[in-house]
Amino acid sequence: MKRGRLIVGLLALFLVILFVASLATVAYLIKEGDFGGSEEGRTLVLGLGGALPEQPSPDDPLAGLGGGQQSPSMLDIDQALRRAATDDSIGQLLVEPVGLQVGYGKLQELIDGIQRFRADSGKPVTCWMEAASNKEYYLATACDRVYMAPEGFFLVNGLSLSVTFYKGTLDKLGVEA
Repeated sequence: MKRGRLIVGLLALFLVILFVASLATVAYLIKEGDFGGSEEGRTLVLGLGGALPEQPSPDDPLAGLGGGQQSPSMLDIDQALRRAATDDSIGQLLVEPVGLQVGYGKLQELIDGIQRFRADSGKPVTCWMEAASNKEYYLATACDRVYMAPEGFFLVNGLSLSVTFYKGTLDKLGVEA
């Protein structure tokens, strides 16, 4: 009986020591502000998806009831990239495009912003994709490194442009364009 109490007592002492050590570790990490990040600095994660409006929408008191997450505006993205380029605590940029529903003009603005970030800061830019279409892949070309999940899918068909010449036909009909 005494031997069983001794084992239970030692087990309880071990659990108390483990609990105190865990609390001390958490307190140390909070005090140091280091949550396992890299030595080069923090990573700015730029999650891009959806329509990406030009300006932020006005505050809607009922926005939280919809359940959907509001996508960042182009203005927010541009300001974040400009601030991150001069912020010494940010060591790199991680771009995560998912289901971009923007035109190629807006996509080119995003690419220009990322390239400006790279030129102004000299910090590395990495792209992570789980699925990619033409637009996501085009955005990834602005990054230094591109990674894709092994189980992801890559649906890039390419772009094409064709021009039809009607001048000869219109000349035969006597029509001037």
